[in-house]
Parts: sequence; structure tokens; C-alpha cells
Amino acid sequence: MFNLKITKMKKQIYLLVSLFALIGFSSNVSAQAEVTQYNGETKTFTVTNHADFSYQWSVYAEIPTPSSTAMTATNFSILTAQSNSCSIEWKTMPVGSYYVAVKEFAGTAQTGCATTRYIKVNIAASQWNVVVVAVDATGNPIDEAGRTSCALGEGQIVANTSSLTTPDNVRYYDVIVKNGTAEWKGNWKFSYTLTGNDIQTSAVGYIKTITSETVNGYMNPSISETAAVTTAKEVSVTNGSKVRIKVTAKDNAGTDSKFTYTLPLTVSALKVGAGEVGESSGNDTDNLITYTVKTYPKTGDIIVN
Repeated sequence: MFNLKITKMKKQIYLLVSLFALIGFSSNVSAQAEVTQYNGETKTFTVTNHADFSYQWSVYAEIPTPSSTAMTATNFSILTAQSNSCSIEWKTMPVGSYYVAVKEFAGTAQTGCATTRYIKVNIAASQWNVVVVAVDATGNPIDEAGRTSCALGEGQIVANTSSLTTPDNVRYYDVIVKNGTAEWKGNWKFSYTLTGNDIQTSAVGYIKTITSETVNGYMNPSISETAAVTTAKEVSVTNGSKVRIKVTAKDNAGTDSKFTYTLPLTVSALKVGAGEVGESSGNDTDNLITYTVKTYPKTGDIIVN
């Protein structure tokens, strides 16, 4: 009986030790010895807040020592530097390693005994890229062949003396910002043009509206146009990685002649973050998506002689 109690007690002690170890691991799981970041990003650095203590954040070009001088905030910006948490905007930092440090004072107004803790930040060469993807209404990608199609309303079967229906043609585009091959979430801008061009006559005027869609996981920068955008127009995106654009183009126009028009969306002038870092060299090969809308005949009434 006594041995059984000892065994049960050992099990309880083992469970408690395991629990404390798990709690300790969980509390430090997000701590890192160093991180990799990019120009154009804004990152937040945080330490535990202690009441009546004060904080000072700095960036150094080398591991900080008591005699080190912090870097001047020219290629970066430090926000809320006096609290236990600060945001740093990396703007035009040369590629290399830097050290973000916080000096914590056991008193207010940065007075009293102090401790400094630092983390290594590697600024890597970014590969910013803005991409346009053709999608359907639910977000499924449309391949190149699928981007050429008859106007909506094609294939109608109507009784003689009845009118054809001429529904509007709706197409969708996703505009996505990436760093390398991965989507990147943050603040960015892009410019775009979206036109409707008659292939036969080069006439324009086929676009009725251009809007941004409210879709889960997408940002809506409130694009709202009632005609083609022929001069590049800038769009700002806040804390997001992608935007869905919807274009509504004119119907088959009830034409008797054959015609085809295109709906090309071109994006340009990517600006990432507060430093407005541009698109990386060579990444401008996926900035254009074109839909082609083909006519269908307006078959006239059958005349019987």
C-alpha cells in the first residue's frame, strides 16, 4: 500500500514538472535569436511590459556595447520608441545585418538602472512583384485559352419576332503583391489601366463599370469607375496582399456585323511600404491580363414569301 502511494506521488510530480516545462516552452516559442526582413516592411518588436519602467529602442550597425552609437533613422523609421513595443519601417536599408535593441530602465522617463536586450535583423534583398491573375467569380484561375470566349448571351434559341437578350459581360482580375513566390501582407500601392478595345476598329467605350470586390481575404480599396481607365490611376492597399477587380463591359451590342473587343488590365508602379519600394528588376512579366470577348450574330426575323 505504501509503495502504491509513492508510485502515485511520483506520477503526480512528473506530470507537474512536464506541465511547467510546457508552459515555459510556450511562453518562449515566439522568441528568436535573429530574423530576416525586407525593405518596404513594417515590423513590430515587443518585450514584456513592466509597470513604472521605461524603454528606449534603437538600431545598431553592430552588436551594441556601452560605447556604441545608434544609427540615425534615415533609411528606416522607429515608431513609439518609448514604450515596451515599437514598430520599425524598413525603407532603403542596404542589404546586411543590423541589431534592434531595447534599453529598459527601472524607472520612468528613461531613468534608473537599465538592461539592454538586442536581436539580430538581417535585411535581405527583396523580390517584390505585383501579379495579375484572371479568375472567375469564385476566385478560380482562368487559363489563357479560357480568357477568350463568346459574349454572354451567345447560343440563344428564340422564336421568330422575339428579341434576343443582351446581358452585360463581367470579368474578374486578382491583383496580388508578392515577395518572391509568397504573398506578402502590408501597405502598398499600384497603378492600373483597364480599357475595352475593338480589335477591328480600335474604338474604345466598351466598359461600363470598374469596381473592387468585397471578398473574404481581400482588401477593398473602393475602386469605382464608370468608364475605361486609359491613364494610369493609383490605388492604395492597407494591410492586405490582394485586391479583386470586377469589370462590367457592354453586351453584344445587338450588332449585325462581326466584332471582337478586348479587356486588358495592366498594373504598374508598385510601391511597397512607407519607403515605397518598387517592383524588383525583371518582375514585370506578369503585369498584364487580357480577356477577349467575341460577338455572336443578331439573327434577324425569318421572312416568309
